[in-house]
Amino acid sequence: MPSGPWDDPTIQAYLREWRLNVQRCVKAVHPRCNVDPFGRMYGVTNTGGVITLNSDPNPIPDTVLPTSREYYYTYFHTPLGTRYYPWTGLQYIEFRQNGTSPSSLLACSP
Repeated sequence: MPSGPWDDPTIQAYLREWRLNVQRCVKAVHPRCNVDPFGRMYGVTNTGGVITLNSDPNPIPDTVLPTSREYYYTYFHTPLGTRYYPWTGLQYIEFRQNGTSPSSLLACSP
């Protein structure tokens, strides 16, 4: 089975950092929403809207193993964008690989 960047433990650690930042920024706007391990937002928004994982047009089973390609696929190809956090998963990885401190990447989107 071919390996990809999602199998690199360092990349996985950067993506976990990214997801925690996105989670923090999402909660600043919508305290009753969360970001699942796949980087998808779900919960109840401040306006009462409900975001469910079932509405995902390309669902990934929640049973895949954390080291599998599918687990990290959403970070690379279907990130939440920059609505809540200024950087996508790929941008975050590039910053970290270039030596950017995680503490300098804590800002949320305005």
